[in-house]
Amino acid sequence: MVHERNSRSFEDKASETRTYDDLTSDIQGPPSAPLEANSSRQEEIASELSTHAFQGERETHRDSEEEQTKASSAVGWLALTLAVLSYFMMPIILGTGGIILGFVARTRHTDTLGNTAIITGAASIIITLFILPFV
Repeated sequence: MVHERNSRSFEDKASETRTYDDLTSDIQGPPSAPLEANSSRQEEIASELSTHAFQGERETHRDSEEEQTKASSAVGWLALTLAVLSYFMMPIILGTGGIILGFVARTRHTDTLGNTAIITGAASIIITLFILPFV
């Protein structure tokens, strides 16, 4: 009985087929009115797309990139300085500091300084532990 009721409602729906034009007429709606000369929408877009706004964003973005690059390279140079100083005094402490700051510099996209500091610090520690005791 329930099955018959469901099949009848399906058949009723199938017989009420609508054409493509019937379906699209519901979606289209009334045509939109043309924009007036002094429309508020045109003024709003003009203020959002002004060249002054774009130039201000670019300059701010460049400044922040330059500051970030300076900070990253400062970490890289500090790492390299510690690694080089580790050849002359406190090789384990300064070498380890150079290695750690070298990895920090690499994460800040200063790969050359970071890799150089890591290699220099590791070489200092290896020389101190394995070569200097036998000299």
